[in-house]
Amino acid sequence: MTATAGKNPVTRLDITFHIKLTLEAPILTRATEASPGFSETAARDHLGRLYLPNSLIKGNLKQYCLDYNWLTEDEMQKLFGFKPETSTNNQPGRGLLHFSDFTCENPPDHGISTRIEIDSDRGAVSSGQLVFMELPFAPGREVVFTGIIRAAAENDEELKKLFHTINTVFRLVPAFGGQQGIGYGRLKKVTIDHKSKEFPQPPPLEKIQTCDGLFNLSLTPLAPFCLAGHLPLKNRFEGEEIISGGAIKGIMAHTLNRITGRDINSPIDGSLPLPWTELGKHFSRIKINHAFPIESTSESGPTDYSFRPKQPPLTTVRAADNTYDIALKSGPGLIAGKAPSFAADWKGRDWRAVKRHFGWPENLRRILRVRTAIDSKRRRAMESELFAMECIVPDNHEWLCQIDLCYNENPVIADPETRKRISSQLCTLFEYGLFGLGKTKVELKTQLTAAKPHPLECKPLYRTDSPDNPLWIITLQTNAMIVHPKVLAGPDNCTSDKLTREYQQYWHEIDKDLQLDRHFSCQVLYGRYLSRRFQKGKPYNPYLLVKAGSVFILSSQGNKRATKRIGETLAKLQKNNLPLPGWAGDIYGEPIDWQNCPWLAKHGFGEICVNLPFHGISCPEWEDI
Repeated sequence: MTATAGKNPVTRLDITFHIKLTLEAPILTRATEASPGFSETAARDHLGRLYLPNSLIKGNLKQYCLDYNWLTEDEMQKLFGFKPETSTNNQPGRGLLHFSDFTCENPPDHGISTRIEIDSDRGAVSSGQLVFMELPFAPGREVVFTGIIRAAAENDEELKKLFHTINTVFRLVPAFGGQQGIGYGRLKKVTIDHKSKEFPQPPPLEKIQTCDGLFNLSLTPLAPFCLAGHLPLKNRFEGEEIISGGAIKGIMAHTLNRITGRDINSPIDGSLPLPWTELGKHFSRIKINHAFPIESTSESGPTDYSFRPKQPPLTTVRAADNTYDIALKSGPGLIAGKAPSFAADWKGRDWRAVKRHFGWPENLRRILRVRTAIDSKRRRAMESELFAMECIVPDNHEWLCQIDLCYNENPVIADPETRKRISSQLCTLFEYGLFGLGKTKVELKTQLTAAKPHPLECKPLYRTDSPDNPLWIITLQTNAMIVHPKVLAGPDNCTSDKLTREYQQYWHEIDKDLQLDRHFSCQVLYGRYLSRRFQKGKPYNPYLLVKAGSVFILSSQGNKRATKRIGETLAKLQKNNLPLPGWAGDIYGEPIDWQNCPWLAKHGFGEICVNLPFHGISCPEWEDI
């Protein structure tokens, strides 16, 4: 029974099922990457271990539940989730069970097996059809794969029922992996153990220290993850290094629903049961910036937030193997007699040097995982359903971001007692950890620490040739919605002058005395799934965003009072992120929230840096042309 306000706090069981599968060799789950001399190689994870992917385990269990009609459709959806297109608003269909990959406990001891295709007309070997397969284990050998399944239950009785369900479903599966039709991967034995404990509860309010409402958050994914960025192809998901604030809020919501026993896809609001009600009530008001990766430097705690990387400005250039900035240059020029190269022309060595300069890790590995949908009737891969995920391997890295309870000077969360209660619940949530990141549904280890306050004013810069003209150089750290999509309405409309006017209009909304001198910007369109997800039932209207790294050089024609006011305004924006422009509500609907526009400031979009130290670095060999 779910608790509500005024009742006792809800207490539920956090369950970990430890699964041991004993399979009979030969076993073959094909790898994504090719290997010299092999037509088919065995799958290995990012640590080089033979493994059965979590999607293969989950898919087999679902398939045999359907075959034997063991679970009802509602029970299937509750445990395993459902396809997004089966829901009314394209929302993700997450399930209660979280599967890990199942890794092999035995060292490989075998080598190669060959197969040949026979020409059915001639009864002879077909030309060029010899297949070399890697078989890590000799036929007949028993091989053990181990993994875990995370779940939750209301009480011991529900735990027993869940244990019985998982135990029975595993025993319905005859084999795992490929080539099952000729006897590969036969399941010989299943051993299931479980551990359970109560979900954590926030401490009493009197034990909470005074809180300013600003926190640093460190995230450590426990397995490779894929957060797809801009999709160049429908079936290829390129993993982004950055974890967006919206994604962090999403997995916070997922974890809170697991803890409290609500439907996994329920929105987080004031209906969240005790002792999480205060957090649920103000959840939508909390601002979370994007988490940027950095190599871990301490085993005892999170890396200091000051080491969080910065986005390289588009004013960054490379010349003679050095990195320079041209934001304060009044026009084009040469460096040491040669034209500098911008980001569009950089090669691998240039990118590595620039990333190193701005604190980004150079050694984040990526692995490719290829998946395909299976026809449940034919037990074969479906046509045109192959897709690939590029996953980020987190080894020895953490992701840093900030959480602000006083976003935009919110008068409700600014109340000290309310802030203490929310802080208590946040700390408890992050001590427990988060679930369900990205397409691989990864678990994260999290650490929350108090943060230093932001500066109250952004001092301007001055050009040496114009000492009375204050400048502020704005560098986008995350994508931002600034420009009206109508600038793309036809080839005659999308001009440099019109784009500049759109930018100028936005900055006038920020402060009437702000003047846009120059900009170095790049734009990107987001549509497809995002339009179907957040604009369902409306005409196709993709989102036009200005990309991170874009630079806006602003000046003020006002007096010293205006200069001080602008500096204070930009300091607030550096803390709160850029707001959506005034026209956003007309296009995407009022009120603007995550359900109709995901690019909100409180989800980390529109983060800016004002006057990076990099902009003040001189370029002694510069020649105006």
